[in-house]
Amino acid sequence: MVYHALVGNQILNYIKDCGVTRNLHCPSTITAQTCLAMLWEDKKALLEKGKGSSIILLLQVMCNSLYGNETDRLSLLDFKKAISLDPKQVLASWNDSTYFCSWEGVSCSSKDPHRVISLNLTDQGLVGQISPLGNLTFLRHLHLPVNLFTGEIPPSLGHLHHLQTLYLSNNSLQGKIPNLANCSNLMVLELYRNNLVGQFPEDLPDHLQKLQLSYNKLTGPIPASL
Repeated sequence: MVYHALVGNQILNYIKDCGVTRNLHCPSTITAQTCLAMLWEDKKALLEKGKGSSIILLLQVMCNSLYGNETDRLSLLDFKKAISLDPKQVLASWNDSTYFCSWEGVSCSSKDPHRVISLNLTDQGLVGQISPLGNLTFLRHLHLPVNLFTGEIPPSLGHLHHLQTLYLSNNSLQGKIPNLANCSNLMVLELYRNNLVGQFPEDLPDHLQKLQLSYNKLTGPIPASL
């Protein structure tokens, strides 16, 4: 990490040579991610001066590498693309000028490399469908209740082994409840007030503590295992 901080300082010196006067430094006591996050904030200033195209590319490559997993950022952008209406502009910060762990509603792990562990966009009036989020493999909390999501619950959510809480209530979701048996850490599942159909799910995670499925169109008996 000390090495990466030194590299960050070399980039910072280049930024200062470009005419950016912001007083930044990358002490060896901070992580490479924090260092580059600070540098990334100078992207706009560099572009305004018309001198930063090469260093911006370098910063982007380094950030993508050191932040560990570009897949998380791309998965979030796919989620944004599936939104047809964002009345509160909650996704306005989801752009290339801001590090994705700083996007509204997104929380990342504190350890290196930073991975998305929570997505909370409760009661934002979002209209659209929920894109497959299976590539957010470290996701622990997915909170999207009180919106206007339609379509099916992505089956890929069933591959999120770290998922602990899933809140999708008060939407207009359709189709069947996907198999969530492999979400071995799932403790809370709230899907009430949707338009879900099909059999009551039988294969539920062993550690599930709270289950709310009311106000749907589910059929069949309640599993004896509950």
